[in-house]
Amino acid sequence: MIYMSFNRHSINITFEKEISRLFYDNTMFLTNILLKRVKSKRIMVQMESVVSGHRYIAIRDRLAEKLEVIKFDPFLQTESLYREKKKIRSMK
Repeated sequence: MIYMSFNRHSINITFEKEISRLFYDNTMFLTNILLKRVKSKRIMVQMESVVSGHRYIAIRDRLAEKLEVIKFDPFLQTESLYREKKKIRSMK
């Protein structure tokens, strides 16, 4: 609340306190909203052949389980099982 009096000095001090309180409270609230980062929906992962060690990169959903797929292995010239080795980065 702003205190009104005929003393100019007390009006300025009270007014400045009220303005600074309103400004800083709202600024902190807006800053928290603006700086909050959203996690991406997809991630890039490295897949490795169980048999030969050949690797390739795949993209999967963040919440999905680890990938296991059967794909063509160029080292063996046949299909083999590939398992997710590690996460490389997040995708937008």
